[in-house]
Amino acid sequence: MKASLKLEYSLRVLSQLARKNKGGAVTRVEELAKLEAIPRNYLVQLLNELREGGLVDSKRGKTGGYRLAKTPEDITLKQVLAVVEPDLIDTKITLKGPRSPRSGARSPSASTSPSPASPSHSSR
Repeated sequence: MKASLKLEYSLRVLSQLARKNKGGAVTRVEELAKLEAIPRNYLVQLLNELREGGLVDSKRGKTGGYRLAKTPEDITLKQVLAVVEPDLIDTKITLKGPRSPRSGARSPSASTSPSPASPSHSSR
């Protein structure tokens, strides 16, 4: 599975905000857009979603911008997915592991001895 551009942009922006997470300072949208090469209008929409999801805070006005709503250590990938790609939360994703029993492939915990019906035991 390939991550969506929306998820990629969200993670990149959150990473930038984490780097600048000192003393509650905010980062302007224009700066984030330039640093991450994300179209400004799209970034504003994305930041609003992240704000509504409780991951970033915003400050309005001339000195306004965005900052993380939590410490970087308290933001998990699952939380980001829940905000940006909620349909993926219900999707089971595995990197490695046994195949489904329906596929016919053995799982690592299956017996490694051949079954009596296997071709290796047939008489010639």
